[in-house]
Parts: sequence; structure tokens; C-alpha cells
Amino acid sequence: MPNYDREKKNLFSEQRKLLHKNDLAGVVKKFNQIDTNIDLNCPNHRVDSERVKFIEKTRQWNAFMPTFQFNEKLDKTNRKLLSVGTENQCVKLGEYFYNFSMSDENKNRLLDGIPLVRNNELENSSDGVYTWILFTDTEGEYQFVAKKALTIQELSTKHSDIITNVLDELSTIHFAGELLKKDENVEINFLSGSYMAGLFESVEPLEVPKIHNEAIEFLNKRIGLTFTDQREVKTLITRNNIVYTHDNIQLLLTYGAIIKRFGTKKLCNVYDNRIMAEMGAKITHERNVGIWNKYGGEEPEYTYNPDFEDYDINLANVNSIDLG
Repeated sequence: MPNYDREKKNLFSEQRKLLHKNDLAGVVKKFNQIDTNIDLNCPNHRVDSERVKFIEKTRQWNAFMPTFQFNEKLDKTNRKLLSVGTENQCVKLGEYFYNFSMSDENKNRLLDGIPLVRNNELENSSDGVYTWILFTDTEGEYQFVAKKALTIQELSTKHSDIITNVLDELSTIHFAGELLKKDENVEINFLSGSYMAGLFESVEPLEVPKIHNEAIEFLNKRIGLTFTDQREVKTLITRNNIVYTHDNIQLLLTYGAIIKRFGTKKLCNVYDNRIMAEMGAKITHERNVGIWNKYGGEEPEYTYNPDFEDYDINLANVNSIDLG
């Protein structure tokens, strides 16, 4: 076999392996090496035909590498969205209601505790709900990344958390949303108030399915799973979709999560709103003190001292949570 054909065969074999690994930069480099092999080693009488084949291969590759309508740069404005603030929400597990919260510092630590799923890694990832982003990195390659939501509070799994994880390599955001993986099937939506809502508001409603399809076709080509668009657009991050496990709750506790148990939803909600309630009580008390200082009378007392009847969950008693 001539040196040209042997080298050509090796280069295409290596390129296929790189594509399987989703090493897109490596695939492009192999195209350059294939081109060089034609220049240096191809017999003169075959150069034209080999060049035609090479051009067709690159055309197919360019068709495989799509361009997207949405190309959002992460500027100073939306970098501010990388806030680590956490909503404290109540969730019913068994017969009790639980409130999950976490300080900003501990939430930052948890960013590394919940693995970032990249590209084909989703194929072997466990079923469940994930938040995801499709972006172009600083090398000009498309990247799909996702994080599994362990709770409905999305502790360290919001889109801003994913972006914090990939900030050094991120150039342009194309799509963001939620997905529900079940076996080989993946249902996705494009719900991301921070990164998608404003973009979709700028296009005609009839164009939205077409734009969704850009991402879905891309993911179906790149990842060995079947992606479909969510029929009824609503959040996938719900108690019905997220499976709570003792292991996941232990992970959150290890990273400093505060978990409170309540006998009723009302008590849980009162605790959830305690910061605003306490702020309101302080403002009212200060106003009453001002009136008292001016007009006299009975000195007002600060009376905000609620009994939440809460029970702390920790690593020692985490298994007491009834997960059904």
C-alpha cells in the first residue's frame, strides 16, 4: 500500500475515534493533517479526485457543525446573574414538610460536589432531572453541560451555577433549559429565566419550534440518546420528577445545608418567610418607638419571637426522613 493510502487510513481511523470521544477540536486537527497528506504524499494522478473527496468530507462536517440563531455573549450585565442566592422552599417527604437552605459560602463549595455532566457523559448518567446549557467554548467548539437537580430548591444546580463551573472556557451561550432523562429518552425544555426568556420574547411565536429544533437536532446527532421537545412547557423541577435519596441529602448536609422538619406546611412556610417577617417586625417596632419617644405613653415591646416547632435534620438522623 502506498504511503499516502496507509497514512490516509490511519488519519481517518484516528478521526473517527476522536469524534466518538466528542473531541471536536481533535477532529478539526485531523482534517488539517488529511489535507497535508494530500499535498505531500498523494500521487499526482490522484490529487484531483482525492481533493474532491476531501472537500465533500469537510462539507459533511460543516453540515454536522450547525450555526445557531441565539448567540448570547456573557457580558458584564449577565455576569451579575451568577448570584449564589438560594430560594428556601418547602417540600413534603412522607408525613412531614422539610425546608432546605444553604449559605452562599457553602453553596459555592457544593458547586464542586455535584458533578458536571459533559456531552456524551449523559448517556451513562443516572435518570432524573437536570439543568443544561449548550455553549461555544473559547476554542470555538460546541459544548453540552448539565447538572442533576438533587432537590426542588436546585441547590448549586441552577444555570448560573453551571456557568460558574465553566466560566473560564465559556464564550457564547446558545441554549439553556431543563431535561428529564429516562432510560434512552430525554425530554427537554428551554426554561431559563436568566438566559432564554428574553431571547425567545424577541422572536415570532411561529419561529419558536424551529429554534427549539436547532438544539434538538444537534443533540440527537451528538449524544447517543433520543431528545424530544417538551409538549406542554412547564418546569420539570417538581417533587414528582425529582427522587429524593438519603445519599443526596447526606451530600447536602456534608456541604453545610440546613434542613428543618415541620409538622405542617403552614409552619414550614412561616419559617420560609421568616427573614421578611422579621424585617417587617423590626420596621414596625422602630416606628412605634419613634412615636413613643415623641408622645410618651407605654414603651413598645419587640414581640417577634415565633415558635416554628422545627426539628433539625443532621447526618446522625438523616435516615429518619421517610422517602416513601
